[in-house]
Formats: sequence, C-alpha cells, structure tokens
Amino acid sequence: MRNMIVLISILIISSCTGKSNKKVLSNFKPTQTNYCFVNRVVEKNSDYFLDVDFVEVLTGDSAVEAAKKSGQAEFEINETGDTNWFVPNDYFILNTKIDSSFIQLDKDCLITIYVSDETTNYQLTEKRVSSIKTFQNLVEKDKIFEINISEGKIKAIKEFWAP
Repeated sequence: MRNMIVLISILIISSCTGKSNKKVLSNFKPTQTNYCFVNRVVEKNSDYFLDVDFVEVLTGDSAVEAAKKSGQAEFEINETGDTNWFVPNDYFILNTKIDSSFIQLDKDCLITIYVSDETTNYQLTEKRVSSIKTFQNLVEKDKIFEINISEGKIKAIKEFWAP
C-alpha cells in the first residue's frame, strides 16, 4: 500500500512540472489594485491615458503611526492623562514621493463614482460613468481613486469614498 501511495505521489508531482503548465503560468498576468490621485486624463491617437500619482491608504495602527511620523496625527488627552492618538475618518493617505505615471485606459474600462443626493438624506449611491469625457470633468486634485490594472491597462476605476 505504501508503494502505491508513493507511486501516485510521484505521478502527481511529475504531472505538475510539465512544460505546458509552465507556459500557462508564464502567460498569467495578475490584476493589480492601486490607490492613486488622478492628475489628468490625456487623449493620444484615440486612446486615453491617466496621469496618476500612486498613494497608500492606511487604516488602523499603521495609519496612526504614519500620521505621527509626518506630524499629521491628532490626539486627545483623556481623564486619566493618557494621550490617545488618532487620524480623522480612521484612514491616512501616505504619499511618500510625488511621482506620476501614465497608464493606458482599456476601451471597456468601468468607471464608478459616488454621488450624494439631497432627496435621499445625502445617502451615497454608486454611479457608473458612461464616458471618459464625463470622468475628465469629475477629476479633482485631492480625490483618490482605486484602479485595477491588468495587462498594462486600467480595467476599472472606482472613487475612494472619503467623508
């Protein structure tokens, strides 16, 4: 019985190391998700590119530590005299270097933003943006977007909601 288990194990391992599996893995291109500021939208030869500045969105203790290092954390002193450090809205944007990159938009890029409507007591709803021209008008200096990049192109853009 042991010999049978060993033989089956060897067959499984050897089948996993074949050339065809390596070829499939080498063609695999993962999707990257990044947070960024969008500086501008550029049109070139009927293609659109985003000029982005990548940032990190930190939460929890890492947000407080990064904010403290940069002198942007807030604090309060409680009744016992202890100092409680925090960041507003429980997140901190870390932008260690301002370095923009141009990334091409996929023709079928999905763009999602958040809108607040007075008729719904200012509750947020997600809205799909139908065109890149409309998106261009929504780009503002300090708005953060989450972008999904696959095969060198932006496949999806989603506004990061910051209260």
